[in-house]
Amino acid sequence: MPGPIFHTISSYAFLALTSSSQRQRKVEEKSIYSTFFYIFLFGNLPDIDLLWGLLSGDMFRYHRLYTHSLVCLLVIQLICEVLVLDLPLARTRVRRGFFLCYFHLLVDLFSGPAIGWQAGYGLPLFAPL
Repeated sequence: MPGPIFHTISSYAFLALTSSSQRQRKVEEKSIYSTFFYIFLFGNLPDIDLLWGLLSGDMFRYHRLYTHSLVCLLVIQLICEVLVLDLPLARTRVRRGFFLCYFHLLVDLFSGPAIGWQAGYGLPLFAPL
């Protein structure tokens, strides 16, 4: 199971490979701390369930349940996009951020004991359907 450092680095690589313009890359390089926070936040957002587990006393109790679901991420994305409906730049950043969330699911889907990770689990991609 990849940890937050791996998710952050892989999210940065994914974002760097998919950035379309030089202008966009220069803007991201100028504000390196906000870009790092953005990548860390969205790249690790599906693991927010670890905090709920930590509060309940068993850190992995809720891990990889609904927050690792395409349905849940889509609903959260729609809510976030409605909140920033009048701000086109923020809406673009929210969309790009949720691509990092979906990339997180892709990394978790293809990680497991076959490639050397300590544990592999299934993902409920379509939960709660």
